[in-house]
Amino acid sequence: MATPDRPQSTGISKAELISNGPPEWFHTHGFKMQVEKYDSKNKKLTISTNSVSLEITRANPYKRNPNTVDLTYEFIKLPRGVAPCLIKWSIQTPNGNIDGRVRLTSSELRSAFGFDDPSSKTLEKNFLCWRFGADSGEQGKYIRRGKYLNIPCPGTALDGDPNISIYLSTDIKDAVRIFTEEVELPYR
Repeated sequence: MATPDRPQSTGISKAELISNGPPEWFHTHGFKMQVEKYDSKNKKLTISTNSVSLEITRANPYKRNPNTVDLTYEFIKLPRGVAPCLIKWSIQTPNGNIDGRVRLTSSELRSAFGFDDPSSKTLEKNFLCWRFGADSGEQGKYIRRGKYLNIPCPGTALDGDPNISIYLSTDIKDAVRIFTEEVELPYR
């Protein structure tokens, strides 16, 4: 537990920080991110600090039927690994909140948090990774190098960027792993 005289551990060693320091696009507030809450029943994971909140939920697998006048929806059957997930974030700044949202499949979410990296995505085929020195990335969704993740894009690493940085500690990775395993289960 963090106290004023004993700060919360980020799980990163000083040696790791020196040898594998964060990329230039990673904001240092990302080291403060912690799992706040996981609601298994509603498939909702919250990762936050005192001024930043990231919420991952299972997105609605229904889409509006464009061939009808009324608001009827049809169920979208998706194969394993593509369960829809919604990521929403809010950053409190002195000038107001910066809010954002992006949809990822559960497979993209696993890749963003360092579990699955599609073998078909080589650095030569992925300009985002090549340009910003990342291991994995999807344009407009996320970029990650090692344990340093930005959603939805790289930034300046300064306050006011419309993106969120997360250092992938063991606790955060464990929570996301559990979330992605459960989000694949059928709706109840």
